[in-house]
Amino acid sequence: MQRIVLTYGLIAGAIVSAMMLLTLPFMEVIGFDRGVVIGYSTIVIAFLAIYLGIRAYRDKVAGGRIGFGRGLAVGLLITALASFCYLASWQLVYHRVAPDFLDKYAAYTVDKDRRAGATEAEIAVTRKEMEADAFALCALIPRAWIETRSDQEILEDEGVSLEMLRTRAEIFAKFGI
Repeated sequence: MQRIVLTYGLIAGAIVSAMMLLTLPFMEVIGFDRGVVIGYSTIVIAFLAIYLGIRAYRDKVAGGRIGFGRGLAVGLLITALASFCYLASWQLVYHRVAPDFLDKYAAYTVDKDRRAGATEAEIAVTRKEMEADAFALCALIPRAWIETRSDQEILEDEGVSLEMLRTRAEIFAKFGI
């Protein structure tokens, strides 16, 4: 089972990771709307590896028959590995390749709402949704750390990246949270 999970999980992970790394630098040319379609289509195609992996397990290991529980386990393990690859790629992209991606996407979303004739109240809702990401960062780096420890201590002791810490410090300075 281990070999099948590794094979199909890494295939799915490679597909989503490669597509993200290939398309993200060209997002301004492709456009965010098309980028979403490309991204989700790639994920659907990559996760076909779950089906193929379960089928390979059934045919090669289980002698042509597989129970629901075993099939579920194989599928979840393939999914977990592929998702880990996606997460690792996104971390690379966010911290090294395009650290301003979320800011650009937020600006695009607000601009799209304006062009569609949204009221200021509706735009405020869009901004609130985008700020939810900032609050998730606040959960990862608590206010108490910002108030009581030096940046160097947080970087060394907690293993957060410098970019995350800078963003968190900006949130603290701007909103006091």
